[in-house]
Amino acid sequence: MTFTAIGDWQWIDFESTASTNDEAKKLISENNKLIVTSKEQTAGRGRMGHKWIGLEGNLFMSLGLNWNADNTNVLAFISSLAIYKTIKKFNRNINIMLKWPNDVLINKQKISGILIELVPPSKVIIGIGVNICASPKLDENTPYLPTSLKEHGINIDRLDFMWAYIEVFEEITTTYQKDGSQKIIDMWLSHAHKIGQKIIVKTEKTEIFGEFIGLDKQGLMLLKTPDNNIKTISAGDIFF
Repeated sequence: MTFTAIGDWQWIDFESTASTNDEAKKLISENNKLIVTSKEQTAGRGRMGHKWIGLEGNLFMSLGLNWNADNTNVLAFISSLAIYKTIKKFNRNINIMLKWPNDVLINKQKISGILIELVPPSKVIIGIGVNICASPKLDENTPYLPTSLKEHGINIDRLDFMWAYIEVFEEITTTYQKDGSQKIIDMWLSHAHKIGQKIIVKTEKTEIFGEFIGLDKQGLMLLKTPDNNIKTISAGDIFF
């Protein structure tokens, strides 16, 4: 098994794997900072048990690194913000926005997915999928239909995107280490759905309607309900 150094990261690219996250879990004990990519991914997964459909030519990547287990929420903001900023490098005028907790939308269509998994006691795996050149065909009633960079005029190879992404991820992580979580949350909010917007949050057990009023210091959503109560939401899917 041969790794390539990218700065202080160790990178390996597989021909095919079921899940880059699972491969990263096997390898992370040997490497402090790890990048796992694969040309093909056959059993990708997303948040809340969702399946991630991997099409040829897209980016399937997992990052493994040491991280404080008490502050993994900020990684969702760092990771999605890095996708946003990387795409902007290739098209400054593209209509792109962030959606809590870690979605990236182009023209209200989903371009990527992020799955963060802990490896106790102090390591974390960040699974990242980006539709580079193709997007799956889903039912038109799907709330956020998938899209690809190619559909929006960005023609780039999956590994070229990876190289650009790692550079941006490092820059944002350095900002976090210097200025803390609140700086990252503020950066994220500046590119996200607007405070005051009416939304529906679907959790595993219920649906909650309300007004998005921001995020707390841990990055949890603050939702003002019609009866003027403030609910703190740790997980769920947003619908506008």
